[in-house]
Amino acid sequence: MFYGWKFNKLYLGTLNNGLNVLKLSDFYVAKKKEDFSNNVYYASLPFSKSTIIAEDGTEFGRDGIVKKHPFGNNDNYLMMYDKAGNILIRKRSSVIKFYKDSGYKRKDSTFIKQGFQAFLQSGSLYGASFSDSSKSQLQIFKKDPFTKPDYTYEFDGFVNTFFQYDENEILVGNSNALYSITLGSKTITPIHKNIHVKSIIKTKDNLIWVMTNKNGFYLLKDRKLIKMPTDRSNNLMSAHYILEDRKGFYWISSNNGLFKVPKKQLLQYAQDRKSPVYYYRFTKRDGFLTNEFNGSSQPNAYALENGDFVFPSMDGFVFFNPDTVRTFYPDKNKIYIERVRIGNSEPQYFRHTLDLHSDYKTAEVFIDIPYYSNLENLYLEAKVSGKENSEWEPITTGKELKYTLSNLAPGDYTLNVRMLISPDGQFEQKSIQFKIQPFFYQTLLFRVSASIIILIIIIVIVQLMTNFLRIKNRVLKQIVHNKNSELKEISLTLEGVKSDLRKETEYQKKLVETISHDITTPIRFIAMLSQKLHESDDLELQKKYFDSIYKSSEQLYQFTLNLKEYTELYKAENIFEEEEYPVNKILEIKKKLFCEIAKERGTKIINIVENKVYSQVNESILTAIIHNILDNAVKNTFDGEIYLDAIEINQKISITISDTGIGMPDEQINMYMSLFKNPKLDTPSFKGKGLGLHMVIHLVKKINAEISFRHNQPQGTVVELMLNKN
Repeated sequence: MFYGWKFNKLYLGTLNNGLNVLKLSDFYVAKKKEDFSNNVYYASLPFSKSTIIAEDGTEFGRDGIVKKHPFGNNDNYLMMYDKAGNILIRKRSSVIKFYKDSGYKRKDSTFIKQGFQAFLQSGSLYGASFSDSSKSQLQIFKKDPFTKPDYTYEFDGFVNTFFQYDENEILVGNSNALYSITLGSKTITPIHKNIHVKSIIKTKDNLIWVMTNKNGFYLLKDRKLIKMPTDRSNNLMSAHYILEDRKGFYWISSNNGLFKVPKKQLLQYAQDRKSPVYYYRFTKRDGFLTNEFNGSSQPNAYALENGDFVFPSMDGFVFFNPDTVRTFYPDKNKIYIERVRIGNSEPQYFRHTLDLHSDYKTAEVFIDIPYYSNLENLYLEAKVSGKENSEWEPITTGKELKYTLSNLAPGDYTLNVRMLISPDGQFEQKSIQFKIQPFFYQTLLFRVSASIIILIIIIVIVQLMTNFLRIKNRVLKQIVHNKNSELKEISLTLEGVKSDLRKETEYQKKLVETISHDITTPIRFIAMLSQKLHESDDLELQKKYFDSIYKSSEQLYQFTLNLKEYTELYKAENIFEEEEYPVNKILEIKKKLFCEIAKERGTKIINIVENKVYSQVNESILTAIIHNILDNAVKNTFDGEIYLDAIEINQKISITISDTGIGMPDEQINMYMSLFKNPKLDTPSFKGKGLGLHMVIHLVKKINAEISFRHNQPQGTVVELMLNKN
């Protein structure tokens, strides 16, 4: 038999049952011993210097049941002393009061009302919570509870607890948030939303802690919550209660173990939000019957007068003296780094320095520590320094403690390993040297040799480039000579361009003349009608003139909307549109423009097109051509008729404008046909008679179309325009 004092274990060697290891416990579990007894406890009250009392009247000490008081069956979630020392226990919608002066034998019952959930107490205030299907209510009493409330507040979430922050302010913990209320005010101010507050605890150092369900625990400072870091396994996400001992440690119960942590570490983290916090976890291995502790809205964990702490659990009450409970940390001199597994090979030993070949994939360096307590309380970290550096990384605790090396460049390195050896955050560090051998092409000799070879190659390339440039220079001289000759030719070409620019300037002048020409006839007609309107006193005749002026003005307005297109007539390069359009539309628009002018001359304009004819010729150019031909026909026809026609013949479009006017002399027809057939695109002279037809011939040649002039029978002129369909 051997007692290992460093880890508080007793080793028993037997003849036929092997070696047995017993973990000696500093914790005491008090529970009912009868079979099938209910040992699930939530609420309790300190009863004497060393005992507590449960809701069923059972008085427990660290060694078990001390006495049974006849309390009967009650709800096990809420217990409270009133100001007279009487014990209050909830039973459904009633409160049972056990009187102190009778030794808690005499009792009475008070029915509160339906929906009664809990009675609460904090500082000098009492509270009661009520709930229904939609809302909950908190009543605050300054004196005895269950009389007329001094203040009443309603909430959406379920009220779990309240805390008297100062004389006129309370904090209320709900299932959905933490609130602040100034007594006497109706304003409810949320401090932190979306958390389920279970309890609000003030430790003996006057710090206020807020415990939540699944959101961890918080420190309340300056009316703001500071979330505390959780443990490595996140067991503290559902923390129940917190007690402070005399040595500066907090003890925190949870759904999975009891935790001990230095208070100064939590406060340092609250200050800078980055200082590490090292929790020490106690579990069933340390003497509990279950890892699950319980909590409630009222205080249910106590520091008794004899120095013991007591926490309720799912299997009895856990008693212990925090001054005598030991925590176990590894010996600072017993950390061994001497084994490595490279790839999938078996582990092998090394001494002092580890050599790795350059083709290694992974190397697992084992860290051996003779630690015979709960590995969850072993804090190990490692980092690599050297050619490449890393930050401290936690090492996962398990059956094997190891740090994996991978993807490091060749060079000399140091592996630093440190472990926590005290609850104050003190670490012990150990280092080993290791080297990753380079490939041949990563050595200094190879790099020097490669540099020399590259330098020689560069010199050769420079020499070859110099020779090449000499040859290139001679070629360039010849090219310059040839370019001089070409420049002379270009100079001559520029003279031609200059001449073309003069023509372009002339085109701009012609444009103004063209627009003036095209609108002269309608404007002259409107002016003439206006004069007749001024001179006439006949209302019917005036109405007729007004109607003619209106129609002509409307068509002239529509014509002027398209004046922008005239600016493109002479310099337009696209003589075809992307999509087809109906030629009939152009003929109908021009008919409407000139019909009133023709009517005044006794002439009718007749559109005899039967079927729709489509073209892709530039619409603006074709519109200008038709406008000028029809303008000449109207000017030279009196008391006659003008026919507009368009038909499609063998992938060509024939547009005919015929009139019965005075006709065009043979001399003039020959002149225009000669001008059209002249292969050289001379700038037509727009001076004198025939301005419109000169422009028409110029535009017809631009769109690669054909035009012909002939006599109409018995009199008049026929102008035919032949377009390519595509």
